[in-house]
Amino acid sequence: MSRDVSVLRLRPFAEADDAELLTWFATPADLRRFVGPNATWSPTGEQLARWREDPLIEAWSAAKPADDRLLGHVQIVATGPGTSRLARVAIAPRGARDWAGSW
Repeated sequence: MSRDVSVLRLRPFAEADDAELLTWFATPADLRRFVGPNATWSPTGEQLARWREDPLIEAWSAAKPADDRLLGHVQIVATGPGTSRLARVAIAPRGARDWAGSW
């Protein structure tokens, strides 16, 4: 069975994504699961801007191609020469509903 993966596209994380991404974390515990133990409540656009400016972080947004609605966020963080790790992965609280039936 083949699937049309055009229901999702990755693009660089942009400042225009900040307001939506910040709504995904309703509690300090939600934010801590996303950011880690160094999370400070409440999340701000300044924190997100620092990620965009950090040369060790590549941040990506997952969006619906049809309307560019933000569905997810992921970062790739350089950890050393030629190595990196996947970090700060989040799915929009409504993300699963948005994808349902799209396949």
